[in-house]
Amino acid sequence: MQRAQCTVRRGTFRDVTVPLCEILGYKPDELINHDYFSLINREEQERLLNTSFPELLRNVAFEDDIPIHLTAKTKSGSFILLKGKVNIVNDLPEPSFLFDVEETEIINNHESQISNSDDLPA
Repeated sequence: MQRAQCTVRRGTFRDVTVPLCEILGYKPDELINHDYFSLINREEQERLLNTSFPELLRNVAFEDDIPIHLTAKTKSGSFILLKGKVNIVNDLPEPSFLFDVEETEIINNHESQISNSDDLPA
């Protein structure tokens, strides 16, 4: 069984598995080469950019699984909590992040600050 995963480089989806697309409601070609952060609320974007990702980059053992939780907006407009782990794929000079979703949780009453991005199809 294929895992729900995506690879992100420079803030852009580079690879997305079908199970993750099914969770988010998108087709793979709707996500590939689109902005990863357009699916995540602003508070979490700031947390990731200011705390989590720099910590990952400082991590010398690139194989380590780093736990992460993200609230993402699905294509239908609902919100889902994605729980999983992140690994750095050491493709120097530009490392990428492999996000492996292990668990999901639907969020009913989530006040989000996700902008209406033209980057992804509605």
